[in-house]
Amino acid sequence: MKLSVHKKKNAKGLEKVLKHFQSLDDLEIFTGYFKEQGNHSSASGEGESLSYAEIMELHHFGTDNIPSRPLLSIATGELKRGNDKDLLQFCKDACGQIGKLPSNSKKIGREMRDYSKAIFGDMSVMDSNAPLTQALKGRDEPLVDTGELRDNLAYKTSLDDTPRTGG
Repeated sequence: MKLSVHKKKNAKGLEKVLKHFQSLDDLEIFTGYFKEQGNHSSASGEGESLSYAEIMELHHFGTDNIPSRPLLSIATGELKRGNDKDLLQFCKDACGQIGKLPSNSKKIGREMRDYSKAIFGDMSVMDSNAPLTQALKGRDEPLVDTGELRDNLAYKTSLDDTPRTGG
């Protein structure tokens, strides 16, 4: 009786994993405001034209009359400090699913956008509005007047260059 053992070489699985890791290395997910989104409605009067990104820049750095409210830096800092372990675990799990990077990158983008949106008006991470601002608005909710800036916070990925504000 003759017995022989043959080792079958199947590198497809390994190739798939390597391709996935290369895709992860190339993947970028952005949260913020993008030029394709146009201008904020309150800043498009005669002679005025401010994009969502320009308005957020004013809030980020502040002016003589506007306090600095670096919303996206606050969101990034909260995540870096590990303050939302569920979101971090979600991102790790989504990145580890081989073959699902396009759909998972959108899921991660949505989660990051929604996490950042929740910071608008959050008094636990932002200073109160000035008393005059509170009186004019009728409430103390930093960065929220009409909600338009918050509602237009978007994400896009290096796999799909379209800013997405919802869904």
